[in-house]
Amino acid sequence: MKQIDLNKEYKISKFKTNFNNDILDLIHKISKFEINYFVSPNRGPMFLLDRTSKMQKYTLSLFNKIEPIFKEAFYQYYDYYNLNGMYIPRNNYVITEMQIGNAYDVHNDVREEDDGFSIILYVNDDFKGGELNFFHLNFEYVPEQGDIVIFPHPLYHSVNDVSIKNRYTIMISVEKFNNSKLLGWGR
Repeated sequence: MKQIDLNKEYKISKFKTNFNNDILDLIHKISKFEINYFVSPNRGPMFLLDRTSKMQKYTLSLFNKIEPIFKEAFYQYYDYYNLNGMYIPRNNYVITEMQIGNAYDVHNDVREEDDGFSIILYVNDDFKGGELNFFHLNFEYVPEQGDIVIFPHPLYHSVNDVSIKNRYTIMISVEKFNNSKLLGWGR
């Protein structure tokens, strides 16, 4: 997996993965189930990757495909930026279907004091719009299928309106954790 600096000063990196359409196919299968998902204003349907639901066959398969990709990207990021300590996932993987006409307003991913990171996998790139903006850095990232982007939680960002086709991402947050008895992501 190749790491590319998008902004070294602010620790924004992208990773080119060996992505295949199996992940997108699994997301389409999962989305056909009547599942409890939440709709966020201006964001569209979002659902957590649940390993215990009635669609377990598909979610387990998806989890087994994405977990190693996310970990490999984070380990490279961790080493490159000389991070230390253990990091643990803050939540489940979140799959987001950003529908046509939706956008994310300016926000950051911080909850109180936070030195964690957002990790986003772009599942498709056949949409128009949907660019990731770090407005205070005058930087806009145009997603490509299979890219993973990692950046610190405190960075303010937004996502442009999607104008053609829906945009799919899988995201997880990791945060620093100081209990060495728990297994986490780190070295």
